[in-house]
Amino acid sequence: MRSKIATQEIKGKQGVTSTETKRRKRGKKGGIRARYRCTAFRPPLLAIVTDGFRVFRSDLTPDSGKTRGGGVCAYINSKLCNNNNIHVIDRTCTPYIEVLSLSIRPYYLPREFPKINLNVVYIPPQVNARQAEDHITSLVHDQLNKSPDSIVLITVDFNHCTLGTSLPTLHQYVTCPTRNNKTLDVCYGNVEDGYKSSALPPLGDSAHSMVHLIPKYKSILKSCKPVKTIVTSETHQNIKDLCGCLECTDWGVFLE
Repeated sequence: MRSKIATQEIKGKQGVTSTETKRRKRGKKGGIRARYRCTAFRPPLLAIVTDGFRVFRSDLTPDSGKTRGGGVCAYINSKLCNNNNIHVIDRTCTPYIEVLSLSIRPYYLPREFPKINLNVVYIPPQVNARQAEDHITSLVHDQLNKSPDSIVLITVDFNHCTLGTSLPTLHQYVTCPTRNNKTLDVCYGNVEDGYKSSALPPLGDSAHSMVHLIPKYKSILKSCKPVKTIVTSETHQNIKDLCGCLECTDWGVFLE
């Protein structure tokens, strides 16, 4: 097969039009892998789209200093909430942390919680853990300042980072090992006894086990005992007596 010929009209200095013929060299690499290398920071991967779920992504950016890998995502079940009630709060991709923050308002949520703030985090194992902890602490404080009663969840791979000292009010829900005998994938939340965890088989060729978080929180409506209150009903005569007292009151003393 003959190679394709590209013809381009080039205007000379003295207004004379000449034709330059450019041939493409044989043996040039093609295919989907070569195209992905040229578009490393674009999101063309439609294979991650799953029926019944909406995917939110925080892809790799040049600011991360990486050339391959990286990026975090979250799958939200379409039965959980309406698409209009899911909002992206923050996307961060730096050499020391990758964060995707979502604000979610499900169809059902205990009345004491207005919404859920989900933070998907990845911290590389070789970075300074203090920088990552400071970033997460600032992010959580900002979310709680805007909505003090909301649920805050922080999940995914923390590696050597812990939030026990920087955010002591958060609780760690994952108690089962996620890789060999270590618990690297954790989930922090601001609701005490919110979930209990159980390990599931790894997804595909992943070295990390999946974690199933089972809700164990009971709403205030179900956990508190009913309280009896006595309400006295006012009669028509009592209302007339009150109106008479208000008419006889000298209100001028409040204006002096």
